[in-house]
Order: sequence, then C-alpha cells, then structure tokens
Amino acid sequence: MARHEIVVHPHLDALLLVAEPAWRATVAVVRGQELQSVPALFVPRPRRWAPLDGGA
Repeated sequence: MARHEIVVHPHLDALLLVAEPAWRATVAVVRGQELQSVPALFVPRPRRWAPLDGGA
C-alpha cells in the first residue's frame, strides 16, 4: 500500500496571497427579507467570500 503524502507548493500559496486583494467584488446577499449588495473579498484557500463591511 502506497503512503499518502501532502505536497506543499509554497510558490503557489504565495501567489494566492499576493493576488488575494485583487479578488474583490460586490456580492448580493439576503439578510432577513432584504436583498443587499455587500463589498466582499474572495479568499481562495478556504474558497469563501469575506464581507468587507464587517457584517456576516
């Protein structure tokens, strides 16, 4: 049985960190019954949108 290995590519991770600020957009979210446009930042490693206004 072959061993599983975790391979880290530091140059790729560093590139994502440098490029991260460029992944900004306005995201439409529903809060309660209201549709709002929220400025957000896409964080590539966890693949999530992080609101820039401090909201959730």
